[in-house]
Amino acid sequence: MDSFLKPLKASAGKKGKSKVSDSTMYERVVDDEKPYLVDGPDHNPRLQQEDMALKRRIRFLKLISRFLAFLISVAVFGMMGNTAFSYYSTSEQKKGTDNLSAWPDNTKTWPTLMMLGVSLMSLVSNAVVMLSYCCGHSSANKTDSVSSFFSAADMVVHAICWGISAGLFKQQSALNGVKNDIWSWTCSTAADERQALYADVVNFEFLCKTNGLSWYIAVANTVSHILSFVIFVLAIKRLKSKQKANATRAAAAGGVHIPFGSYNH
Repeated sequence: MDSFLKPLKASAGKKGKSKVSDSTMYERVVDDEKPYLVDGPDHNPRLQQEDMALKRRIRFLKLISRFLAFLISVAVFGMMGNTAFSYYSTSEQKKGTDNLSAWPDNTKTWPTLMMLGVSLMSLVSNAVVMLSYCCGHSSANKTDSVSSFFSAADMVVHAICWGISAGLFKQQSALNGVKNDIWSWTCSTAADERQALYADVVNFEFLCKTNGLSWYIAVANTVSHILSFVIFVLAIKRLKSKQKANATRAAAAGGVHIPFGSYNH
């Protein structure tokens, strides 16, 4: 009982309301390792069950979200890397009586390099979080907050980067009817006509399909960030349930106010 009253007395002795900073609030949302509800004179079984059930859902969705984001970034990085390699390894070659190149004049490579860069950024961030699972769930939570520059910012930045890159990647393909970017060129009839000359070094049909798939995956990545947003909302919901539990403790202790987070197990 004394251990329970200590935080109450300490809280009662403080003047004014404690103000929780945004960074502290974020840490409480992300770190769901320790339940606030324990057996005691103010124990509420229903709130305890709701809190634990919500925590399990949050952990499961976090794992699924991180794993999907990791797979998406690996897939896009692999396909864009292969496309870039195919281009740069053959861009200087000339074949045939007309001395034709495998690629159009003034090939636009930046859409491909942009997708490659975004996928690399996402790959590194997600890889760090996935590897941290080897050190336990708590380590993964902490690494996630550090590597992502806070969860909310991570969702916004990744959504913007993937959205813009997917949009520009699609928009630049056949811009104004000119197929001089790598994706649109590999799907063009002109590339089909030159395929026989370069059959031993590049497969335009394969690159056409993989670039198209990369675009669809980039668009689908939006779903991953929606899932992340849902997880964040659930974490906020759990935070509110902890605040409700604190209100229950305060009532059981005779109305003494307990600032959220001052009574931690």
